[in-house]
Amino acid sequence: ECKYLWGTCSKDEDCCAHLGCNRKHDWCGWDYTF
Repeated sequence: ECKYLWGTCSKDEDCCAHLGCNRKHDWCGWDYTF
């Protein structure tokens, strides 16, 4: 599950697609925790 400032996504990929995460390095910026 991917959690971020405004809620959660069922799939990490969904969050990354929404907020432009750099999936290669497995991070999504300061507003993400995995």
